[in-house]
Amino acid sequence: AMTKYLFWYAALLFLLIEMNLNTGLVDWLNRYQIYRAGFFIGVALLVAFAEFLSVVTARLSPLVVRAMFALALGIGISQSLIDSSIYGYTPVDKVSEPVGAYLATSKNKLTGSIFINDSMPASYYHPNLHFSNGYNDQLLPQLANDRLRSLLSEVAPDYRVTPSSITLAQAYAKTLGVGSLFLPIHSPYIKPLLTQAGFTMAGEVSGQNFDLAVLIPPWKPTYGVLLPKNRADTLTGKIAYDPQDVNAYLKRLDDVVQRVAAIKDAPDVVPVDIAFPAPDKLHFTVAAASQPRYIYVSQSYSRGWQSSGGSIAKTADNMMLITVPAGVTAVSLTHTWGQLPLIQLILWGLVALYLIVAYLWGRRRARP
Repeated sequence: AMTKYLFWYAALLFLLIEMNLNTGLVDWLNRYQIYRAGFFIGVALLVAFAEFLSVVTARLSPLVVRAMFALALGIGISQSLIDSSIYGYTPVDKVSEPVGAYLATSKNKLTGSIFINDSMPASYYHPNLHFSNGYNDQLLPQLANDRLRSLLSEVAPDYRVTPSSITLAQAYAKTLGVGSLFLPIHSPYIKPLLTQAGFTMAGEVSGQNFDLAVLIPPWKPTYGVLLPKNRADTLTGKIAYDPQDVNAYLKRLDDVVQRVAAIKDAPDVVPVDIAFPAPDKLHFTVAAASQPRYIYVSQSYSRGWQSSGGSIAKTADNMMLITVPAGVTAVSLTHTWGQLPLIQLILWGLVALYLIVAYLWGRRRARP
């Protein structure tokens, strides 16, 4: 009976996925991201098919069962070899990624955060470097970095880059503390960034599946700035979001980021050196003062950040505004995942309880 329930449950999920791909689902149901259940459906159908196979083979002779198994195994192995040779990647002894290739051939050091469209391979091989997507990108995507990525891929119908797009991309890069841009070598943004925005070409890098140009901005990248209270007050708040009007939200986010970029250039704003001892840690020092100080940090806000001194507030662009109390000069922030280990323990406990109940139920049914 459990196998039947599992089969119909998997069949229902499969039907919902097909509806999502072809006709779409209602909004409240689409939020559950049912299309991610593909792996579970495959496992559930295997279990259901195993029960079906057990019933069928019980009525056949052992010789026929062995012949069927050998035939299925031969077909499966040969088809796997064919598919892997056609669709699989050619094995290599070393993974090539743009940042590592650039560092290996260039004498220039990369300062500030690194913007690259696909930062996952580079961040894996270079954990000590800082990327513009920042820590928590998997769980809490960096809105400013995602917006910069989309800006650098938007062009007019005639492949022309507008001056407003260049200005906006500069604002996002400055807000994120970007010190280098890795762009496709044929990107239409490269020429206007060099001729209109003051960027310099630091070189080109090529590899197995990339050909990129490395651009350096005209400013000194900063992750943190010391703000007067009147400027700090303008950064807090929340941007109204309406899922029916995403463009309006992006326009409000653009306005906030441009304001932050302008504040970073203001004469009464002092840069603060932010150190990242580990991906989930940051540290900075400020001069002693008899009044609280306000530090804007270009790092994704999360309730998991804990400060050794001072409070952490969320800014309108989803960054952090740290209020350092009077007398405190050194501040360290560490990120923890809060209740996540407890949630994992509860889930594993539920799995263990299910297995125990299934075992006891099976023994009870087996009794004469």
